Amino acid sequence: MTDGHPVRASSGVARQEADANARIRYLSPPGECEGVESFMTASPRPARSASRSAGRTFGRILWTAFKILIVPILCVLALILGLAAGYSVLGGRPVAEAFEVQTWKHLYDLVFAGG
Repeated sequence: MTDGHPVRASSGVARQEADANARIRYLSPPGECEGVESFMTASPRPARSASRSAGRTFGRILWTAFKILIVPILCVLALILGLAAGYSVLGGRPVAEAFEVQTWKHLYDLVFAGG
């Protein structure tokens, strides 16, 4: 400062540093900004609550498990419904036969028969 007036910074870097120092002085509580020109320090943020409620943590675990398991569950459900619909509608057979072990043994013998 000369004659009580602030000196204007001529270069872009000096100007940015001056602006940053002014912001720190403005945001800092009184008496905390001595020596700001030599280095810039940020005021510490208030500590975030590290512990969450047990209900919230349990809810997050359940939601994550749901997101992971929903795709395989829907795939198995689609397989069962497609199997039942295809066997009864296209094959003209009763739906209950699609889930019998004998049906699948017969299918295995047809596919892997030694020819």
